[in-house]
This record gives sequence, C-alpha cells and structure tokens, in this order.
Amino acid sequence: MKSERELRNELAENHEIGTHVDTDKWFAKMLQGKHFKSGIDIGCNNGYGFSIYGKPFVEKATFVDFADKCLVEAKKIHGDSHQYVCADITQEWPIRGKYELVCLVQLVQHIPDEKVAERVFAQACSLCTDTMIFSHYRAKKREVGKFSNGLFYRRLPYTDIDRMISENNMVYIAVEKTSGDYNFVLGKK
Repeated sequence: MKSERELRNELAENHEIGTHVDTDKWFAKMLQGKHFKSGIDIGCNNGYGFSIYGKPFVEKATFVDFADKCLVEAKKIHGDSHQYVCADITQEWPIRGKYELVCLVQLVQHIPDEKVAERVFAQACSLCTDTMIFSHYRAKKREVGKFSNGLFYRRLPYTDIDRMISENNMVYIAVEKTSGDYNFVLGKK
C-alpha cells in the first residue's frame, strides 16, 4: 500500500487533483479588494488553487507541502520569487513568523489523527495576523474513509469545526456551505 506522500507525489502533475475550482473562486471573491504583504499556503498541493485565491492579493508567498513534486509544480506556476518548504507538518512545524493571509484549504480533513489535525489547525491560526481561509468537508456526523485514489479523508460536523475556530481566537467573516464543503474566511479576534 502506498503512503500518503507517495500518492500525492504521483498526483502532483494533475492540476485538478486537490483543487476545487468553485471553492477557490469563492475565496477569491471574498478577498476581492484586499492586499496582503505576506501569505502562506499550507498543504499547497501543486499551487494551482493559490493562483486563484491568493496570487491576485499576496505580494510574497510561502508554499508548504510534504510532497516535493507538488512544490516543483507550484514553483512552475508561481516562480522563484516565493519560498517553498517541503515538510510533513504533522511531524514537525517548520514555519516561523507571521502572515497576513493564511490558507488552509482542503488540508485538515486529510490528516488521519484527529488530535494532530486540530494541532495543525491551531498552529496555522497562530501564524495569522489578519485573515485566514479554511475549508473542510461537510457532514452531519463524523465520518472517515479513503477515496478511490487511496487518499484518507475525515468529515466533521459543523459543531466540531465551530469549536476549533472559537478555541483558536478566530472569528467568522464569511461562510459558504456547499453540498460537500464548509468554506470559511476567518479573522483574528
């Protein structure tokens, strides 16, 4: 059986994998008119989503993923003027500093250990000085499984997500509930 990293590396060159264009466009619409000197995309995948929801609004970006091939693809899209960090954030937290925009899009639900997933969310919140965009699979009850391509997923009810947001001193700016996802634009309290 292939590891999550091996699966992500195999899928890196497919710019649609991990990208939810409607979600990305909604985030871009919600950020319209904003300008951020710094931004970070944690679990950036191949950087395609950030080209929609981050690039128009961020001067200097940091891209983080544990699949090195994803970062190669992100660099092809965004160029050399940004920082690229290959790290497994479930094992280590290599990110220092503060960012005006923190992007945690379609990531937390792919971390198998729930306590680790909540720690990653909390650490991402601690980096944020202004705005955070966050998405998570929508569910009426807790559910875990694997997609046909082998990637792990977890679905959480809204009450669990609301608790995580509140515990980390974030406030709601905008919320979208699609048939499959919750999408949030959050601000610092």
